[in-house]
Amino acid sequence: MNKLLLIFMFIISTNVFSAQNFSCNDCNGYCKDINSCDLAFFCLTKCNKTRFDRDKDQIPCENVCSIPKINGIKSNIIFDLAERSFSQYFFPHANTNVNNTEYLRVYNNQYKAALITKNTQIHYGLNDQWHHFGTLEDANRLLCNNSCW
Repeated sequence: MNKLLLIFMFIISTNVFSAQNFSCNDCNGYCKDINSCDLAFFCLTKCNKTRFDRDKDQIPCENVCSIPKINGIKSNIIFDLAERSFSQYFFPHANTNVNNTEYLRVYNNQYKAALITKNTQIHYGLNDQWHHFGTLEDANRLLCNNSCW
């Protein structure tokens, strides 16, 4: 069953972003006008608004974004994709725990499923066994053909 899940996750090629509905028209201002890291990340990655990342470190609008926030946004995108694509394993969503280095979702089901990102490394748990998937960037490349962000 675990191999099957990995195979399906590698095959998926879906263009996703966060649950919010942003448009590139929302990206007309500057960082001083942005109060959401989600929006700043969207503007940089989906609308190519490079003015939101003047120091070119892939962290837009550092007045509202930090590395942990960006990793949380990326984790959220990947976890949402897993929930949509493999709802039999990753449903129902029981809780989410977030701190500076970890983003964890636990699911209340027969598979004892969980998803975690720790220091950009993604792991999934099924039936009390943890499996390493790769990095957030691996997930972007493998699951979304570099189009998740």
